[in-house]
Amino acid sequence: MRSKVQDRAKAIALRRQGKSYKEIQAKVAVSKGTLSKWLSNLPLSKREEKFLHERSQVLQDNGRLKTALLNREKNERRRDLIRVKARADFERYKDDPFFVLGLALYWAEGAKKNNYFSFINSDVSMVRIMMVWTTTYLPIEPVDFKFRLYIHKPYANEKCEVFWSRNCAIPMSQFQKTSYKPTPHTVKKNPDYKGCLRMVVSGINHLITIKTWQTCLSEYYVEVK
Repeated sequence: MRSKVQDRAKAIALRRQGKSYKEIQAKVAVSKGTLSKWLSNLPLSKREEKFLHERSQVLQDNGRLKTALLNREKNERRRDLIRVKARADFERYKDDPFFVLGLALYWAEGAKKNNYFSFINSDVSMVRIMMVWTTTYLPIEPVDFKFRLYIHKPYANEKCEVFWSRNCAIPMSQFQKTSYKPTPHTVKKNPDYKGCLRMVVSGINHLITIKTWQTCLSEYYVEVK
C-alpha cells in the first residue's frame, strides 16, 4: 500500500510538470481538499510558474474549444430535425397553390444572407400576402412581426407609416424606427410612393424551414420534368 508521503511526493512532482488538479487526481487517489492542502503553498521557480500558467491557459482554451464544438454539434442536430420536419411539411403543402406562391415570393424578394426571416417590398398587396402566408404555414403569430419602413428623406413628413399601418392592419407598436435613404434634391415627389416595408421575424428556425422548402420545390419540379 502506498503511503501518504509517496502520494504527496508524486502529486508535487506532477504539479511541477504543469499538470492540473484533475490530471493529478487521475494518478494520485486523494481528495481535492487534500491535494489543495499539499499544493496551495508549493514553492515554484519562475520557470515552473510560467510553464504552469501557459499550460493552464492551453487547457482552458481547449476546454472552450471543446464546448464550442459540442454546442455546434448540438445546434446542427437541432437544425437537422427542423429540416426533416420541413421536408415532411413540404409533402403536405406542395400541391397548395398559395403555399407555392408565397414560397416563390420569398425566394425572389426575401433575404438570403440574414439568419432570420426578412421580406421587403413596396407593394402593399404583396406584403399582405406574405403576412397571411407566413402565419398560415409557419408557427408565427401576427404579434411576432417587426416592421421597418425604408423611405427617401423628402417623404419624412408624409406619415407613410400610418399608410402602411392602415392598409396592412399593422399596429403602430410593431413599427421600428423608420430608415431614411439619402435622396438628391432634384428628385420630385411621387404621391403614390410610400416607401418599402420590411417585415422581420427573429430566429433562424423559420429561415431554415423556408430554405429547405425552396430546395424541395426545386427538386420537385426537376423530378417532374
